[in-house]
Amino acid sequence: LVLLALGRCRAASGHDEAAVAAWSAALETAGARPVLVADLSLLLSEGARKLGDGERAVQHARQALAAARDARNLIKEVEALQRLAQALRDIGEMDDAEAQLGEALNALGRLDQQRLNAELSVLQASVLQARGAVDEADAALAKACRAFAALSDMAGLSDALRQRGEVQMAHGTYTRALAFAEEAQRQALQAGLPGLQVQSLLLSARALADFDRWLAPARLAAE
Repeated sequence: LVLLALGRCRAASGHDEAAVAAWSAALETAGARPVLVADLSLLLSEGARKLGDGERAVQHARQALAAARDARNLIKEVEALQRLAQALRDIGEMDDAEAQLGEALNALGRLDQQRLNAELSVLQASVLQARGAVDEADAALAKACRAFAALSDMAGLSDALRQRGEVQMAHGTYTRALAFAEEAQRQALQAGLPGLQVQSLLLSARALADFDRWLAPARLAAE
């Protein structure tokens, strides 16, 4: 437990390699404690993602999933499925990522975990968008927005709205992208999150620029 806490402190200060080293040492002494193994493996998977080691991130996520199932801990199992889907998405394994998300969403049906459900919907949307399923991605993000709004999670809502704007940009519907970007900015402002405000402003600027380019031929024709 000391090594686990030490790793978290190092990660919080931006020393990801040192954090991974601490968690790896902790895992070696975890023994037959499946919940602790799951926790450490989840941390190691996220650490590997930050260090750009996608294959190792997948490996640790699978280890976390096996440990969570050994512990019969459904919440940990869903968290491990979520992390595994993220790691698989990062290395381009979209079919496998989508399958893990399906398992996670099915398991959530037995839990009252609205925030986790919203986060999974956001992740599902990113996988669907990467596969070109724009309408399905937007529907998943709309579901996430409703859940974040019900939780009064302005940060989650702002980010989900911004991602809906990104989906609309990919679809070429710039006015809708702009509307989502402006609402995302409003929510970020209420939450006092300048980072999300900047991201939303950048999306607004891109949507306006692309819309202007789209209108240019019509303006020339009118002249």
